[in-house]
Amino acid sequence: MTPPEVLLLGGHGKVALHLTPLLLARNWNVTSVIRNPEHENEILALQKQHKGKLSVLISSLDDVKSDDDAKAVLDKVRPDYVVWSAGAGGKGGPARTKQIDEIAAKHYIAASFADSKVRKFLLVSHLGSRRNKPSWLSDEEWKYLMHINTDVLPAYAKAKLEADEYLTALAAKKRKTDPGFQAILLRPGYLSDEPGTGKVELGKTRAKGSVPREDVARVADELLARDDTRGWADLLGGEENIEDAIDRFLVEEKYELPGYELKPNCPAPDIVCIKDFIRWFGIGIRGHDRPQFATAIFLLVIALAHKALFGIDSLEDLAQFDLRDGPVTEVPLRWKDDALDKPVLEMLLPRVPKRRCLTKRGFILFFTSFLSWLGILRKPQSMIFADRLAKRLKIMPLFVTQRSLYEVRERPSKMYSWKAFLIANIFVEIPYQIFLGILVFGSYNYAVNGIQSSDRQGLVLIYCIQFFVFGSTFGHMLVAGLPDAETAGALTTLLFSLILVFNGVMQPPSALPGFWIFMYRISPFTYWVAGIAATILHDRQVECSAAEFSVFNPPNGQTCGEYMTSFLQVAPGYLQNAEASANCQYCSLSISDQYIAGSGIYWSDRWRNFGLVWAYIVFNVVMATVLYWAIRVKQWKITDLKARLGYSR
Repeated sequence: MTPPEVLLLGGHGKVALHLTPLLLARNWNVTSVIRNPEHENEILALQKQHKGKLSVLISSLDDVKSDDDAKAVLDKVRPDYVVWSAGAGGKGGPARTKQIDEIAAKHYIAASFADSKVRKFLLVSHLGSRRNKPSWLSDEEWKYLMHINTDVLPAYAKAKLEADEYLTALAAKKRKTDPGFQAILLRPGYLSDEPGTGKVELGKTRAKGSVPREDVARVADELLARDDTRGWADLLGGEENIEDAIDRFLVEEKYELPGYELKPNCPAPDIVCIKDFIRWFGIGIRGHDRPQFATAIFLLVIALAHKALFGIDSLEDLAQFDLRDGPVTEVPLRWKDDALDKPVLEMLLPRVPKRRCLTKRGFILFFTSFLSWLGILRKPQSMIFADRLAKRLKIMPLFVTQRSLYEVRERPSKMYSWKAFLIANIFVEIPYQIFLGILVFGSYNYAVNGIQSSDRQGLVLIYCIQFFVFGSTFGHMLVAGLPDAETAGALTTLLFSLILVFNGVMQPPSALPGFWIFMYRISPFTYWVAGIAATILHDRQVECSAAEFSVFNPPNGQTCGEYMTSFLQVAPGYLQNAEASANCQYCSLSISDQYIAGSGIYWSDRWRNFGLVWAYIVFNVVMATVLYWAIRVKQWKITDLKARLGYSR
């Protein structure tokens, strides 16, 4: 197997000088990037008797002003792994610190993530690089870190935090398309030049403490050598062997990343008591604080719903809860915007800085969980909340009232035709349904689906509008000839239940009893759900959970990727750990189209389905007219009917 190429940025740094021989000892080829040519011989002396090849590249990080500058270095070296161990080291003031530790770091991160050959990126940061207080630190420890970040090393801390969050954001995005990519953040405490002990504290560490640079290099070497390492790793000197610490860290540790905590530094509320809830948010009721009160009431209603349905008693519990699978340990970073980490209360009431508890990012996660409570974020069948919406449109009572007025006033006077009355009542509702469709699209689409291509956003929008137009015409069709809204409402509930249950998503067509297959064919939601689900889910990457992987071992002497090469050329899934030599992890699906195809949903049918639902809408209008005529206009006489049937005494 070809040894990996490692690009080591900041090659003359003290951590890098310890790391270089460790990488060479693994028979890896290392290109050490340094700024000063006078240090080249010192770097090359690290080669010694190691099998790996060591090269030196003279390149200044001060000159890196764009992703293209970083890409130029990557194109020269063509690395498999990139290690960032560079830093300004306090030289050159805040401006140079920002250039090296933030700007150049971001450009190398972006260029590395965009390079398909790069499989691992390790960034050496520092333990205090966080925006919010993690749960395992005491107030005193957090105060100490904030003192370092704001009073002692403000420029350094700010630059490191920016680079760390940038790496985290790109890593979350990268994993959707490339699950095997490893982005590692190694975050040591105070660095000392003491000899390494091989004993560390890794994971949820203390805030105060030091770690030898030699041990930092050893941990970095071990993290790079494994195929199952990614994410954040805080590091201090400790009592645990490095290998054991990494094993425990990968199995046990759960992280709270900057900006992810929903309730930083706030006491847990009793959300059942509205007074305590409002007091927890620091919200008044009078004067300019009324918007705050409204926000609290909205959150309280959502929180009570979560408590009733899922037994969640606090926002802290909610932060660890995923409506799809239950408790989780990681919340994906879907937004990279500093404004999202500003507390909501700060935006509305900036004069109460001590009561800032809920960030905008947390508010977004909380709101999307509310949508999930309504059934919108779950499986595709739950996208239909038609039964609730149809009952709340309140078209039927209004129509019955207007029909009664027409039949006792305009119709006897022959002021205008019953056809004009009926068609006008149907079409006057359509602008309202369009408006409702746009509102639902705006609140649902971006919160759940994110930003998709313009054509797919447009198609989801017109599907949302079409749904409301269908609901309106369906209601008119049912109430047109019936005596009152109550009877029509009962019939609506029955029919909506039938077309909802037999739409082919809750139960695929192949699993339906033979007699009921006709309901699948005639249900309008068969085509509406298929169309909008295909539009939303088309070409989305599937990422299997740990329980969903098929695990097996390859033959001796082969990696998982080598063993599965022929199979993967025709198989629909993906291999999680191609470079591993044991415990290969294969996911049977790679894109969501493969999953929804089991329900007969295909991207190629999206426009056909859209057109078929319009055919149902036209059918609703025609049937409303026919039913109104047959039941309320046409005067059926029993004698005429008998004569037509040829009945005689």
